[in-house]
Amino acid sequence: MNIYIYQDDLFCEDCAFGIQQSLKYGGREPRLGKKLKKLIKKESDHYPQGPYDSLKMETDKPYHCGKIYNCLNAIEFNKGQEYKACYHKIGCLLETRLTPDGVKYIMELKLENRESFILPLWLEYFSKTYPELLLGV
Repeated sequence: MNIYIYQDDLFCEDCAFGIQQSLKYGGREPRLGKKLKKLIKKESDHYPQGPYDSLKMETDKPYHCGKIYNCLNAIEFNKGQEYKACYHKIGCLLETRLTPDGVKYIMELKLENRESFILPLWLEYFSKTYPELLLGV
């Protein structure tokens, strides 16, 4: 999966493309000379940077697209009565690798045994690479 960095957050490829288009055609792209425009496009504060291969990135926790519930590839959860008819929507999972601290983070959440709509998704995805996450299940 390709991911992009923009304004200190991570985005899936589809959302990053949407941001780029919005900046370009929404009139928010800087009206500057070509050289300065190219320089600004190299700054993640001003323009989405990437693509970066998510499998080559390590993070200290699982990341989801920074567009959150507006992500074009959002994950929808509907737990009905179990969660008092709550409806949850979250940005798509950015398939990064985890650092040892990232694995520890998921293990600690699992051990706390709190109700979480996202933890089963993380366990399903990351346990393929980190089988130690399934210990004690």
